[in-house]
Amino acid sequence: MFVPFETAALVTGALLLVLFPILYDDFVRRWRAAGREDARWAEARRELGEAAEEICALDTRFLRPWGASTACQAFAVIARGAGHGWLEPVAARFVEATPFGMRAVAAELEGTKVAFLVIRTRRTEVVARRLAVGAAGVVEEDAGACDAPPEGFARDLEALARRVAVAA
Repeated sequence: MFVPFETAALVTGALLLVLFPILYDDFVRRWRAAGREDARWAEARRELGEAAEEICALDTRFLRPWGASTACQAFAVIARGAGHGWLEPVAARFVEATPFGMRAVAAELEGTKVAFLVIRTRRTEVVARRLAVGAAGVVEEDAGACDAPPEGFARDLEALARRVAVAA
C-alpha cells in the first residue's frame, strides 16, 4: 500500500503537534523532580559530615531488560571501594526485585558505620532503609517509600548508631 508523501507528512506533523506539548511537559516535570532529588542527596551528604560518601549504581541493561540486574554488583563494587563493603549483603538481597537504581549516603557516626539506602526496583517500586553495622551484624530499619533522605534522617541514623553501640 502506497501512501502519498503529502498525506504521510501531514499525519506525522499532526501527531507531532499533539504529542510534543504532552511529552515536553512530562519531561520538564520529571527533570525538575530529579533536580530536587539530587539537591536533597547533596544536602544529606553535608548533614552527615565531610567523611560521608555517596554511593550510586544503575542497571546498565536498558536495551536488555531481562535477566539479573547489574545494579547490585555495581553498587557492591563502588561501596567496597568507598570503604563501605558492609552494604554488599544488603544490596545482594534485592537482586530478585530487579533494581534499576541504588543510591546510598554512608558515614561513620559515634564510631558506628551507618547509611541511608534507597533502591528503585521494577517489582516493588522504591525501598528505603536506615542501616547500621555493629558487632551483631547489620541492623536495618524501614524508612518508608522516599526518593531521598528525608529531613531529620541524620538524627534517626544517630539514634540507630547509639542503639547498635549499646547492643554490642
